Amino acid sequence: MKKFFIALSVLAALMLGVVPAQALMGMPDDQPGADAIVPFICSTDLASGTGLNTLIAFTELGARETGSTLDRSLDFNWDLMTVRSATIADGTLRGTGHAVVSTDAKTLVNEVASGDLSALQVVIDGTTFYAGYVYFQNNNIVAATSNSMIAANNHIVGQFLYVNLAIGQAAGANIPMLEYNNRIDGNWNTATAMTTGTYLEEFSPDALASAMSLQVNGGLTTATAFGLYPRFYIPASGDANWLINWQCENGISGTTPAANGLNTIHLNVYQADEQVRSTSVSWPNEVNILDVEAELPSGLFATYPKEGWFQFLWAGSGDLLVANVGDVSMFAFNYMIANGSAGEAWTVLNPVPRAANIAD
Repeated sequence: MKKFFIALSVLAALMLGVVPAQALMGMPDDQPGADAIVPFICSTDLASGTGLNTLIAFTELGARETGSTLDRSLDFNWDLMTVRSATIADGTLRGTGHAVVSTDAKTLVNEVASGDLSALQVVIDGTTFYAGYVYFQNNNIVAATSNSMIAANNHIVGQFLYVNLAIGQAAGANIPMLEYNNRIDGNWNTATAMTTGTYLEEFSPDALASAMSLQVNGGLTTATAFGLYPRFYIPASGDANWLINWQCENGISGTTPAANGLNTIHLNVYQADEQVRSTSVSWPNEVNILDVEAELPSGLFATYPKEGWFQFLWAGSGDLLVANVGDVSMFAFNYMIANGSAGEAWTVLNPVPRAANIAD
């Protein structure tokens, strides 16, 4: 019976990670793209295969514009970034057309000079890891003058997995690929609120709001609200739930971005039976990794399991103002870890739901 309820818990965790694929610019969806952003975590024991690692794999789809023989092989320049977005190592990752090419965080971190490794250190639940993100820049992008050329620029998909093979744990998700599009508003070579100056997709509140508007024949717009809604589930003492957030700027606050980047975010924490408490969490970096249990308000949970959700909400008024983050790309992943015997241990990694223009 105990294993039955454990299985139900795992299924519930997996189901909350299922979101429909939406081919929307401005949405980190399951679509081929050009560039990639991968948040990584790995143990500081780089010489062995033990401990946590991040595996990264890309597939080149062989896309090319109609009538072209241009080779769209996989050709990335990568930059290994600290949680504060300082480049600490770089290199290349290449493969032929239709190939699957992989790497992992420990391999990339081994490229860092020994004296610089401390810049990658973060402490999660009392343990020191190396963490940050990897930006993969596609070298096979050409300026598009047709819809088929736009499609050809978006020719790569990817997956990443947090694995600890020594104890049989692995959980993965699709990489949020940045799509190329230089015809958002009907005109060629026009950057908009939905793309950067190089016509790569934004994951900002304004980009998501514009995507929603264009779906119903509207125009480009700005978000009136924006939310992140991670669910958490901690079955027992010794288990964990980490929230891993990436954003394109350090130190985003709800009122004014602090010059030193030491910001906090005010949010509501809901228990599964709808009891709610408010709290504040530290949110100073481009990559923020929260140990969920350490952030839970006192008095909200008397015992395990601890289950509920966080409401990160930037609105038109109040403590968190959407106007201050409208052009800031951000996405997050939820990493659930259940330890125990082989029959009771599991991990789940899923994207955190995002929404624009929902004020409550």
